[in-house]
Amino acid sequence: MIFTDRAYIVTPSPSYSGVAGASAAVATILRRNISDDQVTGALEHMLNVRTFMTAWQQVREAGKYAHQDYTVKADPDTVFVPARLGPTLASMPESYAQHAVYVQNCKTSFHFFGALEILSRAAVTVYALGAAKCKERVSWSRMGEDLFMKICLDFLRVPPVAYRWILKDGYCDSAPISCASGVAFHPFKLPDGFAQCFREATR
Repeated sequence: MIFTDRAYIVTPSPSYSGVAGASAAVATILRRNISDDQVTGALEHMLNVRTFMTAWQQVREAGKYAHQDYTVKADPDTVFVPARLGPTLASMPESYAQHAVYVQNCKTSFHFFGALEILSRAAVTVYALGAAKCKERVSWSRMGEDLFMKICLDFLRVPPVAYRWILKDGYCDSAPISCASGVAFHPFKLPDGFAQCFREATR
C-alpha cells in the first residue's frame, strides 16, 4: 500500500517490465491530515507516531497482509530491492512466519530503524490491535514512529529477530557508499542520488 493525500496508480518502471509479479499499485488515501501533526524544527520529520498508527491500522483493515508471511514498510527515501529480501525471508525458520516477530535491521542504537520495517503476519495483527494501549502507556510525543513501534512491540511481547545487516542507513551507522550489495539503502532525499543507488542495486 502506498499512502498519499490523493488516489493514483503507480506502474512499474520499464526496467521492471520483465520481473515476475511486477504490477501496478493503487495509492491509498491516508485517513489522517498530516498537517495536524506538523512540528517545526530539526525533529519535524521524526515526530510522526500518529500518522503511522493510522497507516498500520489501514493496513490491517485492508486485510491483504493476512495472505502474506511478512509485511514490509519502506520510507519513500529508501532504495529497497525486494528481490534481495526474498531469499533472506525464505531462509528464516518457518516458525518466524507463523508467529509474531519483528526484524531488527540496524547494528547500533535501538536496532529497528524506520527506513525498512519488517513484521510477520501475526506481528502486524498484534501491533494494530495493541497500538492504542501502547499510546496510553508509552510517553511517545517526542518519539519517531520506529522507536515507538519497537517499544510497543516489546511491550506487547513480540520478540525481535536479528538481521541487522539488511539496512544500510546513514542514521543507523554510516551512509551507504555503494548500493551494489544489500537489501535497502537510506537516506536518498534527492532524485539524482536515489536514481544512482537504484541503478547500482538493480544491475
